[in-house]
Amino acid sequence: MHTKTKKKYILYGTLGCHLCDYAQQVLSQAQCVLPIVCQEVDIALDQNLMTKYALSIPVLKSADDGQELKWPFSVLDIQRLQDL
Repeated sequence: MHTKTKKKYILYGTLGCHLCDYAQQVLSQAQCVLPIVCQEVDIALDQNLMTKYALSIPVLKSADDGQELKWPFSVLDIQRLQDL
């Protein structure tokens, strides 16, 4: 059986964002079926990230190639992103 290398993602969000909570749930589901790891980054801690993402969080970004998914996204959307 051949194992895929885990793809790395960054989830941009912030505390108290209910959409970010939903995105975390989708990521948890995706991690059950896809070889991915995800780091969460709170944009409130970085002015540049606030400027870039404040109106569009949650955003899932591929750490490998920089491709981004803006909310709403599903496990299938994450899988498609992986296949690009």
